[in-house]
Amino acid sequence: MNKLLSDGVTPNTLGGYLSIAIALFGNDSKPAKFFMAKIAMEGADMEVMADETQVISIIMQLGLAK
Repeated sequence: MNKLLSDGVTPNTLGGYLSIAIALFGNDSKPAKFFMAKIAMEGADMEVMADETQVISIIMQLGLAK
């Protein structure tokens, strides 16, 4: 079973981070597309080994990039 993120609900998986990216920036956003591409290669249940704060930072940087 995968670990949960600090919200206690979202799994520490590519799919979990995709859900966060969509909630913050929408389905057609750069961070959502980034995770969709990773999921196409690895699957939504692939556990993310990076620290949660690092992944959230990547989501924010991609989402706010012009």
